[in-house]
Amino acid sequence: MKTRDEIRNLYFELNRIERLKSIQKSLHKLAEFSCNYELTERQQTREDNLIKKAEAIASEINCAVYYQGDPRGCALYLVCEEDKKGHNYTNGIPLC
Repeated sequence: MKTRDEIRNLYFELNRIERLKSIQKSLHKLAEFSCNYELTERQQTREDNLIKKAEAIASEINCAVYYQGDPRGCALYLVCEEDKKGHNYTNGIPLC
């Protein structure tokens, strides 16, 4: 049986993943808009802020994120420590 601390840690990990998935949805919508139109300055700032937020969350679990702006697939991937050298979606876990 898991201890209270182990359950609490698991909850925080799952919470981080859910926040990253939410950021991925927003980034995907911005990528779709960018593909069809040009991003406004406000939208570009939002995209940059979302990427920074995702990077901060991923660093809490010793990982990195890879953002790929092609709207035909997942926009955000979680890249773990051992895969940071190849820092791209082929080595990452899709967050969609």
